[in-house]
Amino acid sequence: MRKSVCELSLKRSDIELDVTSLALVFTQLSRSGNNTLKDISKLISVIVRLSNSRGEQNLAKKEVKGFKLKASKFALGITADRFDVMYDFDADNHQDLFDKEISIVCAAISSQFQTITSCFNLMAEDPDKAYQSAGKNNSASLYEAAKIIDRLSGREEIIIAVTGEEREVKLLPKSSPLKPSVKHSEELASFVGYEINVVDKKIETLLLIRLKERVSGQYH
Repeated sequence: MRKSVCELSLKRSDIELDVTSLALVFTQLSRSGNNTLKDISKLISVIVRLSNSRGEQNLAKKEVKGFKLKASKFALGITADRFDVMYDFDADNHQDLFDKEISIVCAAISSQFQTITSCFNLMAEDPDKAYQSAGKNNSASLYEAAKIIDRLSGREEIIIAVTGEEREVKLLPKSSPLKPSVKHSEELASFVGYEINVVDKKIETLLLIRLKERVSGQYH
């Protein structure tokens, strides 16, 4: 039996109390020392990266021009029986714009979890095909998301209920995700007149500069 043995009157830093849901809300997930919170923070970052790069929200973006997900706006509420993923919307927005932004965020999250589910379902059959659903150059990101889900699940089913979506997403990793094979491109690419400014080996990206213009390209 767990009992309180001491009380401290300290100000909460990066932790809020949502009185409606009676949830503790963690706003700086990546700075937490808790492995589960850090993994959820990494997963959110990958989902944001995939959503913004794949153009999943093209139709919705016509209604909210230039809208992109931001990992820094996500927070996590923890109650006795669940984790609530929250997003910090602009409270000053008109109701119509507010509703559209909520719709975009929820649709993007739902789409990425469905992609991750599809990835796990195809893993045993064809590991490389499993990652193709993430779109060109996004296999590494989907692999990262799959690894995080595998750790978080503990090989038990995770049920994800996205706001506004009728069907729940059910994830049950049965084995550790296999790393996608690296396929070298045989297409020739010319960068004459450009200078390499940044090389990010983790996400296999080059940043090239020509005068005042910046162009990002992939290398293999």
